Amino acid sequence: MKNIVKLFLIAFVTLFCGTTAFAENFYIKNYNVDIEVNKNKQAHVVETIDTYFTNKSHGLVRKIPYERASITGINVNDERYSVSKTNDEVSVKIGDADKYVEGDKRYIIKYDYNYHDNKDEFYHNIIGTKWNVPINHVKFKITLPDKINPDVAGLSIGRYGTKGFDGGAVFTINGNVITGETERILQPKEGITFRTPVEKGYFNTYYNWMSIVTILLIIILTVISYYTWSKIGKDDIVIPVVNFELPESVKNVFEADIYYNDEPTDTGLVALILELANKGYLKIENTEDDFTFHKLKNTDDLEDNEKKLLDTIFKEKEIVTKDDLYNSSEFYKACIDVKSSKQDIAIYDKVSIDPIKTRFMYRCTIGIMFCLLAFASGFNIEPFFNFEALIGWGTLILPILFFVKEGWLNEDKAWVAPWGVAGLMFILLLGLGYTTSEYVWQIVFAIICGIITTVCAANLPKVSKTAVQVKGQLEGLKQYIEVAEKHQIEQMAKENPQQFFNVLPYAYILGVTYIWFDKFSSILETNPQMFESTNYNIRYFSNLVSSMSYATTPSYANGGIDRYSHSSSSSSSSSRSHRSSSGGGGHSGGGGGGGGGSSW
Repeated sequence: MKNIVKLFLIAFVTLFCGTTAFAENFYIKNYNVDIEVNKNKQAHVVETIDTYFTNKSHGLVRKIPYERASITGINVNDERYSVSKTNDEVSVKIGDADKYVEGDKRYIIKYDYNYHDNKDEFYHNIIGTKWNVPINHVKFKITLPDKINPDVAGLSIGRYGTKGFDGGAVFTINGNVITGETERILQPKEGITFRTPVEKGYFNTYYNWMSIVTILLIIILTVISYYTWSKIGKDDIVIPVVNFELPESVKNVFEADIYYNDEPTDTGLVALILELANKGYLKIENTEDDFTFHKLKNTDDLEDNEKKLLDTIFKEKEIVTKDDLYNSSEFYKACIDVKSSKQDIAIYDKVSIDPIKTRFMYRCTIGIMFCLLAFASGFNIEPFFNFEALIGWGTLILPILFFVKEGWLNEDKAWVAPWGVAGLMFILLLGLGYTTSEYVWQIVFAIICGIITTVCAANLPKVSKTAVQVKGQLEGLKQYIEVAEKHQIEQMAKENPQQFFNVLPYAYILGVTYIWFDKFSSILETNPQMFESTNYNIRYFSNLVSSMSYATTPSYANGGIDRYSHSSSSSSSSSRSHRSSSGGGGHSGGGGGGGGGSSW
């Protein structure tokens, strides 16, 4: 029994340890590497690989990693092959899916390994540490542009991280030529690395002109966008004028709400109804759960938006309940029309809403997005013309373009389109392995500049002088309500009790209603002109404005969701008109190039 257990354990260990060696259908008999390096630190590599396939396979896959480098000019002599790029690695798939190879097979692979660094050294993996098969014999020759110091050059052999040279090969350095060959079999995952420091100026300084030009383009687009915004789109500073006066340059509280929020809101509509009630055009009968509007006088002397709102409320009868407004599509449409009337109000300076300038600003953003994608793809056009990638682009981008609303291209939501499409394309490039560590800071820089141009474009409409003035007066009124002593307000209330209800609609749009109620608590027992109820308090007011706000929003009852939802979104969205080492051989696998391969 013990012998059986021993045999089982031996078989298990043998199988487990030999998995790597027997995972492939081939081994390498001879591996010859010829490298010619020029002054631009471009290594022209010719690899002659004599393989022996133990089982039928289609061919060989050669994988070459790169970091702060590029690989160009790939060619395989007399073989069918394809090139792909994944995870900072170029993969050369050699062979034919309809054919098999078995026994001896020679592959000659040529490529240029272009170093994108300015280090004073040549550090290259002659044989990478990612081959999962034994290599019986390696022969190599490296020709550098000028002679080197043999005392500081070195070779390292072994698994990744192995430092120094401890035999296993012989090599000679003659001026600028290094030749050598192995004296033992390289086991799976073992490689050969050559490194030599060189004098400063030995290699030409590397300039990534594509990267430099692209960065300059990003800077130019960003500066233009910022300059355009600062000249015609930068808002003037709002200076609060702290006093108890209502703004005189507005016709009503609804217009004040538009200036204050840069757009019409349902809050402004509710405040307008309260103001009209205070002016005696209607009376509000308010209970805890309900409200009723009573018409008091004609609307001929009102502004167009005021008249339209009241005429719609009292279109068929002079007493209207909460349920009447809830279920009235006419009232809901009137609310939309009144909010659309803000087009007659000069919220923005005319020069700043020029559509040509707005489109130009967003084109600057789109230009930066293209620069971002250029860095993300490593200036490689292959992913944009690769069939599989095109299927991916279409799958991700078309839904975005389909669901983008027409108004987004002219409103402050327009940034969603270029950022959404660029974001999806960037994720796909990242997933396909085209994004490399070489351009990390350039990508970050492009994103930051893209954000700057987007913010400039989205804030291009400049608030008009009238709007700045009204905002300052309203902010001053808000501050006065917040900081004024209670006894000061009560004294004014004694002099003019109606002032509470004059300011109430403005306190509502400014969001300080509760503070206003608290400081005017001493006069709330007075029966106001605008309300029928004598037990009026903040709780009743909250229920009232909540109910009225609900009546101005789309619902199935008033037809706003199904029949008029498009009108609602278009009117509300129109708020903005356009809006290695130090000497020796380094360590095995620590240089550029190398990699490994497999069968397929």
